[in-house]
Amino acid sequence: MHQDSMSWLRPKKLPPLLGAPDEVIDALCSRVEYYGNQTFVWQFYIGRSSRIETRQRAHDSDDYAVLYETESFEDAMEVEGRLIRAFQGHFKYNNRGLSSGGGRSHRTPNLVYIAWWWPRAAGIPRRRTDPRPDDHPVNDWVDRYHGLG
Repeated sequence: MHQDSMSWLRPKKLPPLLGAPDEVIDALCSRVEYYGNQTFVWQFYIGRSSRIETRQRAHDSDDYAVLYETESFEDAMEVEGRLIRAFQGHFKYNNRGLSSGGGRSHRTPNLVYIAWWWPRAAGIPRRRTDPRPDDHPVNDWVDRYHGLG
């Protein structure tokens, strides 16, 4: 499925929030809920980078939205880690790690983002980026979606 054919599914992308982590974390959680609970989102992950398009290609995700922008690497890492911990039980959540990962970047700004995959038509393979335990809620939802559960 070509990305342009899915343009009608794109949610309104909100501008990134700025500020100290404690001041913006509640609003960021609401934004992750907004994007993650869209019916067209098959799975999502939370990441941090100064080059989001590069990370999006590495994960092979379909779309993304910038959640948070800062000049401080430490603030970006804290926000990413707090969002990851807040959403690790969400049934569409699919991060590789349980905390903020990745290396330190000297590029600015530091961005925290949410990226997602759209459902695929039957017969088109879906790459699962994270080997999860068999009893993880994501597996149950994915299996039901694909008619395996």
